[in-house]
Amino acid sequence: MRDYGIDIIADEEFIDGVIDSIDKKSKGMRVANGIVTRLLNPAEKEILRNPDKGYKRLVLTKKTVANPKDFDLS
Repeated sequence: MRDYGIDIIADEEFIDGVIDSIDKKSKGMRVANGIVTRLLNPAEKEILRNPDKGYKRLVLTKKTVANPKDFDLS
């Protein structure tokens, strides 16, 4: 993830959920980028709050699309 050395694992349902969100709003890349950034922000905040935890992976699912705070960070 960005510069943290964390692997992002997005399951197929996450990707489908993001695509559905894009289709509802617009088909532009700016919209897609904004949606993905909004979904990653809570995980990034968690990483910054706990720099000593040694996180290695972030798992995103369809639940993350509905609730950006619903992710698995380990």
